[in-house]
Amino acid sequence: KEHFDAVHSVTPKAGLLAMTAARFTYTPIRIHNLSGQVWASRDGFFRALLKSIDRITINNSTRLLSDSFSQITFLLNQGLVKTGQVEVLGSGSICGVDSNRFHPSADLRRTIRDTLGIPKVGFVILFVGRLNMDKGILDLAQAFAQLARHHDDVWLVVVGSDEEDIGDDFDRYCGDALTHVRRIGHTDSPENYMAAADVFALPSYRESFGLTVIEAAACGVPGIASRIYGLTDAVVEGKTGLMHPPGDVSAIHDCLLRLYTDSILRFRLGNAAMARAKTEFSMLRVTTEFSTYYERIFK
Repeated sequence: KEHFDAVHSVTPKAGLLAMTAARFTYTPIRIHNLSGQVWASRDGFFRALLKSIDRITINNSTRLLSDSFSQITFLLNQGLVKTGQVEVLGSGSICGVDSNRFHPSADLRRTIRDTLGIPKVGFVILFVGRLNMDKGILDLAQAFAQLARHHDDVWLVVVGSDEEDIGDDFDRYCGDALTHVRRIGHTDSPENYMAAADVFALPSYRESFGLTVIEAAACGVPGIASRIYGLTDAVVEGKTGLMHPPGDVSAIHDCLLRLYTDSILRFRLGNAAMARAKTEFSMLRVTTEFSTYYERIFK
């Protein structure tokens, strides 16, 4: 009915619906943002099924974008795209980070810690995201329990909704360290908790980019993340954060311990992460890149 000149979709389900509908209605420009593959952490029939759905979306698109370079490499290796078929705008990300929201704040750090009953000098590990198996939250619980067993000034703050009803498992893995865990649930103000954290942990099994790592970085908080596609774009290993193999609880613990014991390294990584977030992933830069892209394809 509307006869659009272009349709631009983001996320797997939206991409399948929008790109298919746009092709059926002869929309000439069909852009899809590849932003994570649900099948990346699946096996067997469901992996094949979900992968075939992504293939339909890709085939129905006339242009493809990715929010990370490493995602393109993954898709090339999986045979879903061809060399040169996918673009990354700027350094990656879809929306960038708003430095007016995400920035260090001594006042917020003090207020949030007081509200949560965490001492000013406590070492705070933060997780922000959906509580599900793909995010590696149970791995983080086990690693934190190991750290807390020998250090009574460490705290874990978990912000996000429990999508898969794994809260009981999470509590069980935390064990005696549960008294030093604060679960917040969903929030519209993740920046408040990032300002109160010392490190940000995202031990995920799949990510297309990992924007929360960049948002935490903008608050001067270094990241500890899985060495997987997407996150290798969000963290410069050894410069803005530390990385570990996905699912490796011992390695997660070692990363946490290293930043707990080495405050100089922690501050150096945090400062470098903040500088990178502001220069490479600012909201202004990302939106400018999209604007320039639209101007180019509509000429």
